[in-house]
Amino acid sequence: MDQEASSPLTGASSGPPPNTFTTEDEYEQLKRFQIELEFVQCLSNPWYLHHLAQQQYFNQDSFVRYLDYLQYFRKPEYAKYIIYPHCLHFLTLLQHKSFRDHLAKQDTATFVHERQYYHWQYLRNQDKVVRMEVMPDGSLQEIKNEGTSSEFVPGTNAGGMFVSGSEGQSMSNTIVPGVVVGAPNGSIAPPS
Repeated sequence: MDQEASSPLTGASSGPPPNTFTTEDEYEQLKRFQIELEFVQCLSNPWYLHHLAQQQYFNQDSFVRYLDYLQYFRKPEYAKYIIYPHCLHFLTLLQHKSFRDHLAKQDTATFVHERQYYHWQYLRNQDKVVRMEVMPDGSLQEIKNEGTSSEFVPGTNAGGMFVSGSEGQSMSNTIVPGVVVGAPNGSIAPPS
């Protein structure tokens, strides 16, 4: 299917005001676009992905082809409608069978959810990361990141996303700060 010709929204900025349609077909195209947009944005939720994996949707060729079709949301004229940009990253990861297979495991969904949370928490505050430590007397103390520590700080490239393929072959060398989905050894489960 030609994605350019089949994309449901054309000429978004020009034309009649919202809810004023000259034909029934225009209304149906807008409705289709809104449904596809909502579905794509749901892909930013690791627990929804886990649910889809457990319900065996990722084992259906038609569903995998549909995910591939939705790649048109990467184009600027469609991406501007995206509110949750993580959905585009997960849409890319869902093109890989190993990622889809691992999502059925609750440990993987939990791990991806935690990484996503840390990414959101530290994305804009990388130079001011503060962590809480329990002191010997039981009190909590904030520790400011001075940038000299070699330990992992969520939201930095030290915890970047790396997705490994079968037989240890890398499927993506893309590093996304704060999100770790796998390790170079080919696993996608959390490190032990």
